[in-house]
Amino acid sequence: YRALPKAVADRYGIRAEALGKALVLSATGFDHRLFNRITGIDQAESALAQGFLTYPPAGVERWMLQLLPHRETEAFSEVATELGLVRLRGWAKHVGKATLRIPFRTDLRIERIAGEGRGVLADTPTGQSLTRRAQAWGRIVTQTYGFPEGFAPWFAALGGRPGWHLYLVYHDIRPVAGAALYLPLPPRDAASPPGATPILANLAFAGTLPAFRGRGAQSALVARRFEDAQSLGAHWVVTESGTPIPGRRGTGHRNLVRLGLPVQYVRTNWGPP
Repeated sequence: YRALPKAVADRYGIRAEALGKALVLSATGFDHRLFNRITGIDQAESALAQGFLTYPPAGVERWMLQLLPHRETEAFSEVATELGLVRLRGWAKHVGKATLRIPFRTDLRIERIAGEGRGVLADTPTGQSLTRRAQAWGRIVTQTYGFPEGFAPWFAALGGRPGWHLYLVYHDIRPVAGAALYLPLPPRDAASPPGATPILANLAFAGTLPAFRGRGAQSALVARRFEDAQSLGAHWVVTESGTPIPGRRGTGHRNLVRLGLPVQYVRTNWGPP
């Protein structure tokens, strides 16, 4: 959200506000749960009240509250149910050691197109080359996730942001898939010596155009990002997936488990049906 261009924020009513330790995300111009949710919740009842104050008055129908397992109490579940909310598809947190080597096979080509901050790697483009590739990456994200085209400049703006590393997959010269790697930078005043605190790398925004799925792009992207995460000093790699539900393939979730990233816990999501 720090990369959010003002024009995109104004057009889609996108905001991010603190609620204690929680974060209230809203996009009144795009009725999608990913952008209309309260996460990092420490006070479930307070977040429940805030959800009804924030989303229905703004005309948002698809919103959710995200709870860690120990925050979902029986009392909360009863009240949420009485108010008409239901349990939605959960979000699984996957964790693997950065030294994990991922097997893959693909005829597609991977290129890292942006990387700033901790230990920029040697093949990262700069200047106009970076801008063009970041724009292409932003379009891939919006197309594969079904987001509005107007979101593309927001995702493209991650190119060159501290800690963000962006990747494109090509069929010949056509971008057909993409993904990101994020390594939070250490505090400038950190007193601990290097290596004292385990560094977590985050895998994000992985998507492939429908016509090119099943050709190993995502396994290759996971493998490449693990290699780069280790090169950049990460000890652990984390990512998320939607939990499997009846009638849906759940390919991303199954692939992550198959590649060696087991589920550590599941965040429960509550919202209108």
